[in-house]
Amino acid sequence: SARIMLPQYNWILSREFTTRSEILSHIRSLIGSPAGSVWLALMLRYSPYARTLIWHAVPILRTSQGLVVIPTNWSGLPLNVYRLYLTPTTDPFQVISNLEIPSRPLLRLITIRLDRIYNNIFDFMISNRDCSGEGEDRRGTGRYPISTLVNQCSGGRCTLM
Repeated sequence: SARIMLPQYNWILSREFTTRSEILSHIRSLIGSPAGSVWLALMLRYSPYARTLIWHAVPILRTSQGLVVIPTNWSGLPLNVYRLYLTPTTDPFQVISNLEIPSRPLLRLITIRLDRIYNNIFDFMISNRDCSGEGEDRRGTGRYPISTLVNQCSGGRCTLM
């Protein structure tokens, strides 16, 4: 999951969009987002080959020229076609087309937006390498704790309070 790969960020989950008009409206809102925005799109599509519904995820980037849907797990996709998919667009119908791929209609859409850096208050209250309560790090170092260094004193481990 995105939270496991990039745990230092907040992730904002959209609601599930189930109708074509809802999906189109949501795509328009993505197009209206600031350049630099990033989403993970979760899509439910029908696969005629497997004769079943399949969930699939792709990254979407908002560039200064529009949205870019980055195709993933599409074997046999020629490089020149892949490059066409990487062309930014502000046309919501083109974005939907890029999400659907031929013969796999988009039935549901959920997006997870990468937000600002996640600040865990405990990162600033736990000391690394010093638990004396004195010195620069007495209120925490502000760095991610490492299990071997959390509240490590010169004489060994200190107790966490």
